[in-house]
Amino acid sequence: MILYRLTHIRLMKQLITTIAAVLLVGCGNSQQSTPLEEQPAEPVSEVPAQQSTPRAEAQPVEPIPAEAQPVEPIVETAQPSEDTKVANPKANRALMNAARDGNIEVLKQQLAAGADVNAKDDKGLTAFDWFKDEETAALLRKHGGKSAKELETEGK
Repeated sequence: MILYRLTHIRLMKQLITTIAAVLLVGCGNSQQSTPLEEQPAEPVSEVPAQQSTPRAEAQPVEPIPAEAQPVEPIVETAQPSEDTKVANPKANRALMNAARDGNIEVLKQQLAAGADVNAKDDKGLTAFDWFKDEETAALLRKHGGKSAKELETEGK
């Protein structure tokens, strides 16, 4: 066992010695050629500044005559089409998560952004059904929040 360790120590010592020798020899002074004589820089002649050409003057825009505008405004009635998307039950997930976690700041942000306070999730519950504390419940009530049972009673 001791012989095994001594062999490894000798190998490591030889390896470190070899690396040190290579580094020392490689870091010696390199042979450089004699530097060329520096020649003084020639002075640069100055060129007189050129006068800029005058810009073309902007032409005023002519107003469109009233006769060219349509007399009756175009009114399009918005009719739901067959490809109208159905409301996503998970669309107000952030509002419901904030109500569940009692995160008042996120709840205020969602309500300010127009989140539907009475939207139901995939289980048929509203954000009010998920509230964590009384402060959350009070904020939801202030914005018209109701539980799923209250909405059922009202027929919504």
